[in-house]
Amino acid sequence: MLNWRDKTDRGYGGAEEVVERLALELSKSCEVTLFTSRGMGKTRERRGNLEIIRRGSINTVYFRAVAYLARNRSKYDAVIESVSSVPFFSPLVFDRRRIFVMIPHLMGRRVFRAVNPPKALAAYAAEKTIPLLYNGARFLVLSDFVRRQLVEAGIKPGSIYRIGGYSTPHRRLRTAKSVKPTIISVGRLVRYKRNDMLIRMFAELRKNVHDAELVIVGDGPERRKLESLRNSLGLDDCVRFTGFLEESRKDAQVSRSWVFATASRIEGLGLSALEAEEMGLPVVAFGNGGLAEAVRDGYSGFVVREGDKKAFVNALYRLLGGGGGRLLKRMSANAEKHADSFEKKEVRDVLEIVRSSLSASAPRRGKLRKEGQEPRGAT
Repeated sequence: MLNWRDKTDRGYGGAEEVVERLALELSKSCEVTLFTSRGMGKTRERRGNLEIIRRGSINTVYFRAVAYLARNRSKYDAVIESVSSVPFFSPLVFDRRRIFVMIPHLMGRRVFRAVNPPKALAAYAAEKTIPLLYNGARFLVLSDFVRRQLVEAGIKPGSIYRIGGYSTPHRRLRTAKSVKPTIISVGRLVRYKRNDMLIRMFAELRKNVHDAELVIVGDGPERRKLESLRNSLGLDDCVRFTGFLEESRKDAQVSRSWVFATASRIEGLGLSALEAEEMGLPVVAFGNGGLAEAVRDGYSGFVVREGDKKAFVNALYRLLGGGGGRLLKRMSANAEKHADSFEKKEVRDVLEIVRSSLSASAPRRGKLRKEGQEPRGAT
């Protein structure tokens, strides 16, 4: 498995979360190597059948990974590659029929709003090569939105498989709620998440819900700008940045909150929103990408038309400022139900997809080992 970073990197997000869960799940049935950037973890680590190799930075890991794969390709039955705009170009050194590509979502021209122009141009050009370079590979997606993106980009529909979230651990914390109405947002502090817009909309909400608070969990290159914006709006006493939080502390913070909100421009699914729903938090979001699937509008939260800030603020007000809490209570219960039902949608197990695909393509090294079989000497 190839991924540009893992959970030891403070900039990790939902895509990295899914990859790590999948790696742990697959390691119950076969030998798995996860090759990723250095982050803050050990250069080499083993957890049962899962070996983690960390080399290079988030910019150089692509070269390190493809060089490692070229040297060690005979050891592996299959490659699962996670693509966050920039692919690893594994088909250059590995049989593409045995490659499985996980794409959180395609950025397209949106990448120019996410990073500086040189990086954006490189990522945009690299993403454009995917349909041709990975022709014959299988694609693994988390939402119907990403499936549609891939088809529009030229990927054959028959090679795209919808998978789960992946094996989301049940979050049923019952931490006492904050005394004050608290909105929480979780994610990397990057431009396309539009936390600046969220802070400005929160400022509007405070005009009517005077004791509301906003907690922003996560870290990233936009943090200083966001803190300056908060201070300039006079919100330093009610908008709090926690920075990066370990899983248990993050979950506790979400559980204490009342509502989850995100102004993100695009999400392949919106795993943080779905996890918040699992803990009983209604979600308010713009209907961008997979967020329209992660949130059931009017049931587990509100999905607002893109750019309609007034409607976004009104949705928050309906949950926090009016109705004596009845709507909040009802949507909180609905959010848990929706999160439970979401995992039961038509999805396929990754190991099943890999096994059937390797059998169909008759790989040189035979079928993937079944659980209980002895490994062939190397990971």
